[in-house]
Amino acid sequence: MTVPLLVTLSADATATAVRQLTNAGWCVQRGLALPREPWDVAARKLVVTGFAEDQQAVAVVASAAARGAGVVVQCSNMQLAGRMTAALTRIGVVRQELDASSQQAGQQSGLSREQSALLSRLAAGESVATAAEAEFLSLRTANRRLAQARERLGVDTTQQAVHAYIRLIRSRS
Repeated sequence: MTVPLLVTLSADATATAVRQLTNAGWCVQRGLALPREPWDVAARKLVVTGFAEDQQAVAVVASAAARGAGVVVQCSNMQLAGRMTAALTRIGVVRQELDASSQQAGQQSGLSREQSALLSRLAAGESVATAAEAEFLSLRTANRRLAQARERLGVDTTQQAVHAYIRLIRSRS
């Protein structure tokens, strides 16, 4: 079981991730701090979520992740997001949603956030299975989202969809 560690800058990305994790059976706790007992919370499939404004929040979030909790944290700025990511990388693989421009470009073309995220990961060289796991989606759901994206982009293959997505992002920047 991979424990989710997600750093975002937007409330929308945070809410989407929380919804996906809840649907996947994770228990979501609002607030970043954990109670003192029990120490190891990995078996509880617990995810803490909240807003981080300062360096103290980085320490609190890192402590929760070290105890086995998943983390979905919205940072107040890019600098804090970098510190948060650096701290969480010592614990596990961190997913980031810090670049809203590619997400907005995808949404302006009629793609959903999930479709844009999958295409972005595929463009970065990840496999569909790896991208699905990183986005907290089943492989079947990821393939359905990619089929919908192919239809919206007017192409026949996933590779063509990735190329169309890259062209779309470049034309918007």
